[in-house]
Amino acid sequence: MEEQLKQLPLIDHVNIKRNILGKLTIEVEETKILFLYKYNNKYITAHNKSIEDDVSYIGVPTLVNFTPDTVFDDLVAGLNKIDYNIIKMVNEIEYTP
Repeated sequence: MEEQLKQLPLIDHVNIKRNILGKLTIEVEETKILFLYKYNNKYITAHNKSIEDDVSYIGVPTLVNFTPDTVFDDLVAGLNKIDYNIIKMVNEIEYTP
């Protein structure tokens, strides 16, 4: 069951425990969505994975223009170093060389 839950794109870590009485406890850690990449309409997670989703997430910044792959990877690495509460306050990100 843990492996099936880990296959979901927004789940980072899953831990399932069962006590003596048979009660299941499922602990789920969600991955952080860093931004919406407007170029291909995909959400980019903290692990640099893209998620195509029909749901609109609130509090996620938008990268509004095309960004080369080398800069893109550095952007994701840099955003991972920033506190997630600060990232949620950003509205738009624009790449300008």
